[in-house]
Amino acid sequence: MVTAMETEIVTEILALFGEGAEENAPESRARLRARLNVMAAGAIPSAAWPRLDALFAEERAARKTTSASSLPRLAEAGLGARISVWRGDLTELEVDAIVNAANSGLTGCYQPLHACVDNAIHSVAGPRLREACAAIMAERGRPEPTSTATLTEGFFLPARYVLHTVGPIVKGNRPTEADARALARCYEACLEVAAEAGITSVAFCSISTGVFGYPISEAAPVALSTVRDVLARTSSLEHVIFVAFSASDLAVYQAAAKKVSS
Repeated sequence: MVTAMETEIVTEILALFGEGAEENAPESRARLRARLNVMAAGAIPSAAWPRLDALFAEERAARKTTSASSLPRLAEAGLGARISVWRGDLTELEVDAIVNAANSGLTGCYQPLHACVDNAIHSVAGPRLREACAAIMAERGRPEPTSTATLTEGFFLPARYVLHTVGPIVKGNRPTEADARALARCYEACLEVAAEAGITSVAFCSISTGVFGYPISEAAPVALSTVRDVLARTSSLEHVIFVAFSASDLAVYQAAAKKVSS
């Protein structure tokens, strides 16, 4: 039996392809994104998948992208030559893998149009990412632990892969030593999984600094020092990018980078 939600999502998709689609596309696309945000894996009707794949492929071809290889490095030589700090949209970066700050459910954010990085990544990658994550979770039969890393395809992202990691949740915005160790382990785990998979370039979001409550001024030095230490012992990782969302975040990471490299 076709549910009301299934009927609505097919209608939303068809509105993007049918008569008057160009005029109605922005409003219809926003409604579709909101609807996909809340749909569990397995809930999308089979009739909708060909249209969805066509839509996301079309958007992928039209989307502005930035090549990670074009980004300036912290230094011309040494470890700094393998690190970039960049302000931009993580979902537009052409890189081997991007890192998603996931929750323990691993299947994305279910709040319609929420501004978190988890929602942004799933919304650009398309619903096949949620399906892939759900399959992994069903096989494991447990929540995703903090400070681990799980690799999936990137689907319709410019990035080939996504590394999903669950950062520590900080109480009262006051991280403890245990929180710092857990955060450092997130970065280590992502780079270890990347190296095992033959991935040579990784772009990080700022793990745990959103709704998880880790102050970015304290998280950035942990992130940079941890990555520097991993790069010092792992030659296969050629480029690590720290992606800042805002100008203030960029300034924090740039200041932390100077301290780490000094």
